[in-house]
Amino acid sequence: MQAYIKKHLHDKSPEAKSILWMLCSCFLSAVMASITKHVSESMPPLEMVFFRNLFAVAATLPWALSHGIPHLKSANYRLYFSRSLSSLFAMSLFFYSLSIIPLTDAIALTFAVPLITTLFAAMFLGEKVGLHRWMALAIGFAGVLIILRPGQNSFQYASLLVLASAFAWSVSNILIKKLSHTDHPRAMVFIMMLFMTPMTLPGALLVWQEPTIIQLLWLALLGITTNESQFCMNKAYKGVEMSVIMPFDFSRLIFTSILAYLFFAEIIDIWTLFGSIVIFSSSMYVARREYNIRKRRKALQKMLEV
Repeated sequence: MQAYIKKHLHDKSPEAKSILWMLCSCFLSAVMASITKHVSESMPPLEMVFFRNLFAVAATLPWALSHGIPHLKSANYRLYFSRSLSSLFAMSLFFYSLSIIPLTDAIALTFAVPLITTLFAAMFLGEKVGLHRWMALAIGFAGVLIILRPGQNSFQYASLLVLASAFAWSVSNILIKKLSHTDHPRAMVFIMMLFMTPMTLPGALLVWQEPTIIQLLWLALLGITTNESQFCMNKAYKGVEMSVIMPFDFSRLIFTSILAYLFFAEIIDIWTLFGSIVIFSSSMYVARREYNIRKRRKALQKMLEV
């Protein structure tokens, strides 16, 4: 898939390339979630997290060996450590939740990540959030409530684990954006896996079950697809505004719905679909408004410089 993108889009605009990288990442993310749900039926999530990272390192090792140590050097190892912690927390909760709730419900709730990221930026980074953004955030979180439906018989407490993982993923995404300015996308994946693999081993040993050959094959595929999804996402983020590629993140739910129906006989709930559209629309509004504000500021700055 990567070869196809490189071959057919080498002369295209940065926006076109980023969009296709994003679609590639979303498809692989849906495959990854499907594999995780399948394996989680017979293996503890903490052990899955360990093997996922172990195989991810193995999948990236040929690239690391061929490019040498210089390409793996970074001045941001503290960021890698912080990102590894947040990713480990997010991954463990997400893997566990996939073993309990429908696949499409879990993916739909992950659309809250951009909203939570905006909220964190206001709370901890001192970014100003105007009335329009606060209204969009309120609408987005109303979409979360539509999916969760607290107080109804359909409410599942495991869904709250997905929200907790979304909080952690939002931290990870902020760090990804920072690292993408200085480090090679594949180096970012490899270094993070080097951090995460030993960090996940103690938890795996606590719940260890001897894996079968079939399980290991699935986990190897999980490590490869997760790696490639992360690599494609890093490429998508590089060099373009988030508002350009964010609309295509909704394809994750489309791809996941198809795979969930084909392999798990799951049909997306109408309230889950409606809630995810509400969340996604509010996230898009925030991203687009931010892009327009930055564009006006740049234009004003150029006028003042003349």
